[in-house]
Amino acid sequence: MRTTVVLLEAWRNLQSGTSKGGWLSVALIMAISLVSCAELWTVSALDNRAHDYRTAGASIRVLKVEAGIDPKQCDALSGTSGILSAGAMKAVAPIHILSLPGVSTPAFETTLGFQEVLGLGTALESGVFISEPLANRWKIRHGDILESDQGPLPVAAVFPYPEDDGRDSRLANAVLLPSLGSGPSDECWADVWPSTAGFDSVIRTSQGTAQGEASASVSTLNPTLGLVFTGADEYQNRVTRYAAAISACLGFAIGLLGGARRRLEYASSLHAGVTSGDLARITLVEATIWAGAAGAVATAGVVLGAHFWAPLIADALYTQFLTIGMLSGLGAITGSLFIATHSRESRLFVYFRERS
Repeated sequence: MRTTVVLLEAWRNLQSGTSKGGWLSVALIMAISLVSCAELWTVSALDNRAHDYRTAGASIRVLKVEAGIDPKQCDALSGTSGILSAGAMKAVAPIHILSLPGVSTPAFETTLGFQEVLGLGTALESGVFISEPLANRWKIRHGDILESDQGPLPVAAVFPYPEDDGRDSRLANAVLLPSLGSGPSDECWADVWPSTAGFDSVIRTSQGTAQGEASASVSTLNPTLGLVFTGADEYQNRVTRYAAAISACLGFAIGLLGGARRRLEYASSLHAGVTSGDLARITLVEATIWAGAAGAVATAGVVLGAHFWAPLIADALYTQFLTIGMLSGLGAITGSLFIATHSRESRLFVYFRERS
């Protein structure tokens, strides 16, 4: 057959429904969508866990050595790859608020880097920092003045620090006094991401030379969500890492099923004089059209859905979605060709008797 004849025959089969392209396309779209959505759901769940882990402060590693932390070395840790921010703090004498007689409020002196750990940045005016829970209890906000036994203390910032998520609650009820980091500190906080204990040895370098490493203890600010975040390992070992291979197998199965429904037609064509090569060419054109259309529609739908449902991770999964769609389509084409090339004229009457 000439190429034009092959193309016309394939087009007629598609138009008439002989190729079963309609329901095969629907089946392939469903397969691609299900596999892609499973991958999206799995990765999205891990991403949400990572977000919750960081939001709860569990990614912050804390080194505690009383009067044994070099604040400048601690702040300098933020320049290390994998450490997003780092800063030091130490306990100082409590502050007495004049409007709260008989009540003393814990106070901590913090470095510039510590402000970044709290998410405050470094471009702040002079004053003190207090947590949102404490600000809500005292009915104060940024810019207000705290009258204390140390004189007027302007509130330079109010930082988020929940009391009910399991983190160390000391800062939720304390006043933070920014300093230039003079003198040794008691603690070095470092926001490590991805969270891992592998950076603990790096954090320990902030100890003063007079302190022994054995005396240092490094822990997470919020141990309720685990000492380290295991999301990276879970991502590498997730079941859906085989999504592309699974989609290819599903596509192949759909192609086989569609071809199996046409064995009598294939044998009849061979009996009528169509060569095996021409039959394979016609089947290839048909399968390429319906499988390609199904792959394009399903992939576009999944990508669009991911953009609206999980926009933060959608871009990272586009390549995976395209791979799933392409391999599923190739699997369907391969399955269709497998049946067409393995059909035999000699089986015509067997297929006729087995027809449903």
